Amino acid sequence: MLNVKASAATRAAYRRLPSNPLLAKKRSFAVQAPQRVAAPLQSETSLTPPTKIIEKFTSNEFPDRQEPPLITRSIASEISLIDSKLLSPTKYTISTTRRIGPDRPSHIPPNVPQESLRLPDLEVTTLPNGVRVGSIENYSRVSSVGVLLDFGSRHEVDRLLTTSNPNSPDNTHDDFISTSGVNHLMELLAFQSTKNHTGEEVRNTMERLGGSCFATSAREQMMYCVDVLRPNVGAAFHLLADTIKYPLIDDVEVEEMKRAMEYQIMDVQPQILMGEGLQMAGYGPLPSVDDGGIIYEMEDGTGNMNMTMQQLGRPHFCTPESLPNLTAQSVHAFRECHLINRPNGIVVSGSGISHDALVQLAEANFGHIPASSSAASSSKYDEKDRTIPSVYTGGEYRLERPPNPNPAKEEFAHVAVAFEVGGWHSPDLVPTCVLQTLLGGGSSFSAGGPGKGMYSRLYREVLNRYHWAESCEAFTSFHGESGLFGMAGSARPDKAGEMTRALVEHFLKLEAELVTDEELDRARNMLRCNVLTQLESRLVLFEDIGRQILTYSKREDAATMCAKIDNVTKEDIQRVVRKAVRKPPTLSTVGINVKNVPRVEEISRWLGRGPQSKKSWF
Repeated sequence: MLNVKASAATRAAYRRLPSNPLLAKKRSFAVQAPQRVAAPLQSETSLTPPTKIIEKFTSNEFPDRQEPPLITRSIASEISLIDSKLLSPTKYTISTTRRIGPDRPSHIPPNVPQESLRLPDLEVTTLPNGVRVGSIENYSRVSSVGVLLDFGSRHEVDRLLTTSNPNSPDNTHDDFISTSGVNHLMELLAFQSTKNHTGEEVRNTMERLGGSCFATSAREQMMYCVDVLRPNVGAAFHLLADTIKYPLIDDVEVEEMKRAMEYQIMDVQPQILMGEGLQMAGYGPLPSVDDGGIIYEMEDGTGNMNMTMQQLGRPHFCTPESLPNLTAQSVHAFRECHLINRPNGIVVSGSGISHDALVQLAEANFGHIPASSSAASSSKYDEKDRTIPSVYTGGEYRLERPPNPNPAKEEFAHVAVAFEVGGWHSPDLVPTCVLQTLLGGGSSFSAGGPGKGMYSRLYREVLNRYHWAESCEAFTSFHGESGLFGMAGSARPDKAGEMTRALVEHFLKLEAELVTDEELDRARNMLRCNVLTQLESRLVLFEDIGRQILTYSKREDAATMCAKIDNVTKEDIQRVVRKAVRKPPTLSTVGINVKNVPRVEEISRWLGRGPQSKKSWF
């Protein structure tokens, strides 16, 4: 046991230590190391003096000391105890509201009697104005409720005609604004200031209610969600409805969020840029009329506006070029076209809440929205012009990024090759998902263990075979009318060409040979396990209910989905691949040096499809 009585010289040396947090541990140790032995107590004069032990002195431990510390050790029985009165603990009084007793507190709802419990099952109700409400009661203490809307980044345009200008003499002055990047901005503006609450009030209220809130946007849908204790779900849902119906969206908050978007754009991951490039190249601009193609036009109320880019080919995240054009007016115009007076595009979803309670909340907050029959006159777009089907073209996207300022960070070239498959409504949806699970893959580093995909084909035949492969995995991207299936990998820039060839070889292998029974069984079991495991999450269940109702107007339960997975055969896998590779390939690559990545025309020759004539993106 150490005697810790330091000398004046020790204390002076301690005060000279620099205020460096890295030396905090050394500093505390220097204080505990005394310069001399403490004088014995009067009651201990007859005891044997403690033994002195000189420890090895190093300058790393005590950089500012001129002499080694003197450390002593004593026997515990030789140390007199301090008066026990000085060690009496402080008495604290626990509030009655925080005590755990045998009786249930009044603010906690009682347990549901076991005889009245029912198996969790989906219930769906359609309000008179067209708003759909779906929920599953799983009797959890926390409720996940939210709203899903049927618009996304595919509905953005570069030029939107507006006619509301009160300063013009006839009050009909035409003006064009851009809505490109609005969904990215709306995601950040969610749960900020509204007409009834400030942003600080919204955050403080959610904290007081014991919940969290968030919003996510996609190419076809947007979702607002609150996850809150069950007794407080009503107050939280009113805040959620307030941020959807009455957001303030002033210039101050928009500019603040645009600054945040600037940082996000600067810090975007190369994998995200590669995915954006796949969409831009796979659904590129349609041929002009002079080439015998079709030009899609969108009615804006006063004339036609040529769409220079297909809806699925638009970038989802705001680009640096689009950021300066975003204003509060852009958000208001987009909401007027795709949200205001469109109750048939609203789905209220919930898990961990009774259906009757959720229907009452939906009626109180969204039941007053006018029905769709009156929305045509107020919306700039007819319903048929909102979602224009995109046509798969195939193509190429290349992006060379500047090197990372951190020299210790190794740079890689990222490559993805994809083909078109069916969308959400295609009968090949489940076989494509099984194929993705069968190929699997991931990063070259993995902790292993069951369910990590270490026995998937890309792990065994790419990551374990080629030492230069940093990552390799299969991916899917589904939309209403179409989808993409492909494989992506990353390697050093000098090995990017070999990585591309490895990806194409696996497409050819899938086309020529049936997968083995062992691979198929493992893929089906893993996919089924992933589906069932994910649906045990309250948030995943809530999102699955809302997205399926919004996409299919119904929801398939887990048993139906598992039965479809079990029915997938080897022939289904080969048929999906053969159908996909007959179409033009899509190539996307991002890195500091992508010169070794072959052109999409060469990939077409590898596949035996002849020259690729589609437009490339650079």
